[in-house]
Amino acid sequence: NNNGSGGNNGNSGSGGNGGDGDGEDDGGNGGNNDQVAKKSKARTILVKLLSSANTGYFYVRSRPRLADKLSFMKFDPRVNKHVLFTEHKLK
Repeated sequence: NNNGSGGNNGNSGSGGNGGDGDGEDDGGNGGNNDQVAKKSKARTILVKLLSSANTGYFYVRSRPRLADKLSFMKFDPRVNKHVLFTEHKLK
């Protein structure tokens, strides 16, 4: 079945997918997750800055992953004054 093109070396039972026709996974694109490089974590994360006036008003801010938690004095329009905003996890 080899026509001289150097194709699939006479494996007519492989279905043309590069396997050896035995029905097992030959380490192609799937099934072998041991060798796949893992994704690295992002350098920055998004955090929620929640008002300490308990109005539910918040800002979303980006910060470096390894930095300390953020807290700012910012304006809360629901109480019409500057209050402390502290970092909480963005859900």
